[in-house]
Amino acid sequence: MWRVTAEVDLAKSAGSGAQDVRAETNMAARKFYAQRNTYLTGFCLFLSLVLTRVFYILLDLIHAQEEYAKLKNEAVKSPKADQTKQIEELQKKLAATEAKVKDYDILKKQAEQNAKEYDRLATEFNSKTGNVSDKRKD
Repeated sequence: MWRVTAEVDLAKSAGSGAQDVRAETNMAARKFYAQRNTYLTGFCLFLSLVLTRVFYILLDLIHAQEEYAKLKNEAVKSPKADQTKQIEELQKKLAATEAKVKDYDILKKQAEQNAKEYDRLATEFNSKTGNVSDKRKD
């Protein structure tokens, strides 16, 4: 484009006073074609950059969809395994809790028996010594 423009300027400045109409039209056509080719080349370069970027974006999308499908399949298959693991863990926790409840009940019974035995011995001691306990004064 620059070359054609320079040739047109050179022809105008160096030429004779009266130029041929065909030569002038030919120069204008050459300038138009040069400009058109420059714009087409620029647009093709821009389009190639855009298409390359779109291609890589589509590749990323395809890879993401494949990973999503894999994870979805694993999620469908694995809940059974996860559920069995969770069931086993919950059963272990339940057994531990039942053991704690059993230990608590045993401890509660022992405390009740100790309290009853203490009351019995205190009553027996008071009856033998003759001490009468008045709870309001104590």
